[in-house]
Amino acid sequence: MNIQWNQRIMLILMLALSLACVYTAKTAGTSTPQTGPSPETNTAKIPGTRIPQTRQSPETNTAKTAGARIPQTGQSLDISLSSGGKTRDAWVHIPASYSSATAVPLILAFHGFGSDGKGAEAETGLSALADSEGFLVAYPNGVNRQWYADPGSAGAADRQFIRDLVKNLQTDYKVDPKRIFATGMSNGGGMTHRVGCDLADIFAAIAPVEGGYASPGWQDCSPSRPMPIMAFHGITDPVVPYNGGPGKGAAAGHIFPSIPDWAAAWANRDSCNATPTVTTPTVTQPNAIAVTRQEWTQCKDGASVILFSINPHSHTWPKGKPINATTEMWKFFQAHPMP
Repeated sequence: MNIQWNQRIMLILMLALSLACVYTAKTAGTSTPQTGPSPETNTAKIPGTRIPQTRQSPETNTAKTAGARIPQTGQSLDISLSSGGKTRDAWVHIPASYSSATAVPLILAFHGFGSDGKGAEAETGLSALADSEGFLVAYPNGVNRQWYADPGSAGAADRQFIRDLVKNLQTDYKVDPKRIFATGMSNGGGMTHRVGCDLADIFAAIAPVEGGYASPGWQDCSPSRPMPIMAFHGITDPVVPYNGGPGKGAAAGHIFPSIPDWAAAWANRDSCNATPTVTTPTVTQPNAIAVTRQEWTQCKDGASVILFSINPHSHTWPKGKPINATTEMWKFFQAHPMP
C-alpha cells in the first residue's frame, strides 16, 4: 500500500516537472516590456536618435520659421528667414479679414534710424488701417537698426533681404504680385527711395515720408519702369532739411538734396510734364498747418509724382489734421497697381 502511494507521488512530481519544462521553453526569448515612454513620445535629447515631433497644423503653427504658414488674423508677429547667409527678421501684421482664398496687397514699411519694425508699426498706424482695408503689412528690421540705402555693393545685402522677404511672404500668404508697395520714415524713407530705384520689378509704387536721400547716392537711380511716387516732407524738418544741405541729429554727416529737386528728378525719370500742378491751401487761422500739393502729371505708363510739403512740420510721421500720410498713401497705392 505504501509502495503504491509512493509510486503515485513520484508520477505526480514527474508530471509537474514536465509541465514546468514546457512552460519555460515557450516563454524563453520573450523580452521584458519597458515601462518608459515609447519612441513616438520620447522627447529626451539622445545623441544620434531621431526625436519625432508632433506635426503642427498650418492653422496653429506660430514658430518663427521661414516658409511656415502662420495665418493668425488680426495679429502681428515676428518672422525670420535666411538671407545672404544671415538670419534676418521682420514684424508682420495679418489683417483680421485675411483669407487664403483671396490675393491681398502687401505694404513694406521701413523704420527710421535707431528704430525697428515694432516702432514703425506704432508710428505709422498702418496695421490698424490694414485691418479695415484688408492688406498685409511687413515691417522689416535693419541691421543695427538702420538701412544701408546706398546704391551698389554698400546696400546689396539689404536689397537682397527685401527680395527674400517678399518671396517668403508670397510663399506663406496669398499676396497679389501686382499690389506690393513700400513706404518708410527718414532713413527708412531713403530705403524706400532705393527699392523704387532698384526693385521696380517688385514694387508697384512707393511713398517715402521725411525721407533721407543722401548725396550723391540718391542720384544713382535707374528704375526698370516708371515708378509712381507720393512723398511727404515737413518744410521745418530740422533733421533732413527741406531745402537741402547738411543733416542734423541722427542725419549728421550726410548731405541731402532739396526735396522739390528730388521730386522733380523722379518726375524726369518717369517722363512726366516738367512743370507740376501746384495746389496751395488757403490758411485762415494763425499758426495753422498748411499743406501744399505738387503733382507732376502725364507720366509714362500711368505713373505720377506727388509731393506734399507741410508747413510747419517737424521730423515726424504726419497722421493728424490737415493730412494723414497713412490714409493718403493707401489711396495712392490703390490707384497704382503694377502695370
